[in-house]
Order: sequence, then structure tokens, then C-alpha cells
Amino acid sequence: MRYLTFIWSFIILIAVNAFGAEFEKLSLQEALNKASQENKYVFFYMTAKWCGPCIKMQKEVFPNDTINQILKDHFVAIKYDYDSWAGEQLRKEYDIVALPTILIFNSEGKVVKRNARFLNSSQLINFITVNKQESASSNTLSEYEQKLKENMDTRQQPFNPEIGIRLGINRSQIVSIENDSKTGFEAFVFLSMESSRVLIRPGIGFVSKGNNLYPLHYLSVPVDFGFSVYKGAFFGLPGGCRIIGTPHYSFLLNDTQPLFKRNDFGVRYGIAAYIGETSKIELILTSDMGLLNISELPEETKRNQSYSFGVAFTF
Repeated sequence: MRYLTFIWSFIILIAVNAFGAEFEKLSLQEALNKASQENKYVFFYMTAKWCGPCIKMQKEVFPNDTINQILKDHFVAIKYDYDSWAGEQLRKEYDIVALPTILIFNSEGKVVKRNARFLNSSQLINFITVNKQESASSNTLSEYEQKLKENMDTRQQPFNPEIGIRLGINRSQIVSIENDSKTGFEAFVFLSMESSRVLIRPGIGFVSKGNNLYPLHYLSVPVDFGFSVYKGAFFGLPGGCRIIGTPHYSFLLNDTQPLFKRNDFGVRYGIAAYIGETSKIELILTSDMGLLNISELPEETKRNQSYSFGVAFTF
């Protein structure tokens, strides 16, 4: 049954792409230039992979023959993904805060109509029927959009701090002790600060690491620096993937090991996948390299090294 559902969804996706509205692969400026040459308007459609109303419009509205004919005769139709690089810039420029959003530009590049809600076929036909009275610039946000914008500005201020926890396991060893490693555990609290695709996440927590001969337990202070290389959808929800680099300082709490120094410093690097916009669930896979010699013996060089898998929750 699961495979039949997948196949049916795949067929629907092909059908929608094959028979839906034809959006041209042009930048906004290229679309405006073409519209000016052909004496048309630009139909600008902002969507997202995780947007339920957008998916419904794609399946039920855009395949409409009348809509397709109107768009073909009077518009240069383009669409942008809300989470794409270009989409991020355009949604800021035109205050796009809800999905789906449709903007109609005249050939001079002015927004003459805008909509920020689901439209059925008859509503969309009425919306894309532009008369002369609507040819003047009109980019005023609706009351609904204005409220969303105010809420979004409050929630998504640059580096607005949010609290979270991270739990994980690691497989660690002291480099130079061959075939001698152990499984340890990690627990952190952190302060997450994000702006667009950039993450700064300082934290503090407990790390159990070392090997079977010398169990080591540290108080660790890491600072995650992350950058989202992909933003889109996972399981129908907004999400993304990022790369992470984490310098950290660790202090040895186990005072029964006189052969090891109290202080350690290292760098973690890895990848993470997350689901959510502000509150997030994140899966993190990292490798940790200790940079300091933790041995008290001058003739030895020992460094902590580990691989870890963790789950972070941001509230």
C-alpha cells in the first residue's frame, strides 16, 4: 500500500507539472523586459515546497484551461521558491510574508495587484483580469499581511535568542592509544541565535569521553557557527541543512587521572538537518578533533578525538 501511494503521488506530480500553468524560467528583471517588449503584465508567484495551499493551487487551480489561456495571452508568468537564494531577496524587497503570494507587475516594474491567500479557479480568473483603473502602482499590504509582517518582525529579528537543549552519544578515543575507544554521552543547554542562513549557538554542558583505560569527563563550552546551504521542506514542513564548525573549551572534572591535563581545546565540524522555522528539531553529525596535548608526560602526545550524533531541540 505504501508503494502504491508513492507511485500515485509521483504520477500526480508529473501530471501537475505537465498540464499546469507554464512558468517561464526567467529572473524578475528578464520577465519585466519581456513583458515590456510584448506589452504584457508579469504574473509573479511565490510558493514553497512545504506550503499546503500552494500545493493545492498547483494541483487544482493552475491546470485550469481558462487560467492557462489568460496567462499565455496577457502575462509573462514566473514563480520563485520562498526558500531559494533569489526568493529570499525578493520576499524582503516586496514584503512577502504569506504564502501563496501573487504579484502582478506592469511593464514599468510597478506592482499593480497583490494577493496573499489561496485562490480557487474563479477567484484567480477574476484576480488576473486587470483593468485600466488597476494599472497604477498598488503595493499596499492587506491588513492580514500587515499583521503577519509585524509578528514575523518580532519573531525573526536578526539573532533573536532562543533557548534549547542538545543530547547525543559519541564514540571517542585518545589518539595514540590504538583500538581503545568507548561510547560516551553528551548533554548541553544552548542559546540559539539565527539571522537568515547564519547560526551562532553558544552552549555549556557535560561530555563523557575517553577510552576504556582512562574514562574522562569534561565540562565543555562550545560555540556553534552554522550556515544553511539548503532551505526547503522535509516531510512537508519547512526545514534545511547546514554545515557547522564548533570551537570548544573543555575542563576535566575527573580528578582521579593525574596523567592528564585539566584543560582541553578542540574543534568540531559536521552537518545538520533541521525541521522548523523558529522552534526546531535538528539532527547533528560531527567529528571532534582535540588540538591540545592533554598528556602530563613530556615525552607523550595525546589528543582527544571523537565522532558524535546528537539531537537538538530549540524552543
